[in-house]
Amino acid sequence: MNAISLFSRSSRPPLWREARLGLEAASLVRDPVLRGEGLSDGRGRPALLIPGFLAGDTSLALMGDWLRRAGYRPSRAGMR
Repeated sequence: MNAISLFSRSSRPPLWREARLGLEAASLVRDPVLRGEGLSDGRGRPALLIPGFLAGDTSLALMGDWLRRAGYRPSRAGMR
């Protein structure tokens, strides 16, 4: 069976949603959770950050900072 036929076209999100990046980033910056409010302490537990396809470690900088503020010990995978 063809892998493409496993998913109908209607189940895939439309490509125009990618244009919402700026709005979603602004919403994220305003969210109190990003500042660490209401989070339980990570107690120094390690967290390995692995970037997605064609992305490097710098793409996860915001997430690494957030995890550090939450009490985790993030490590990067070393991908450029």
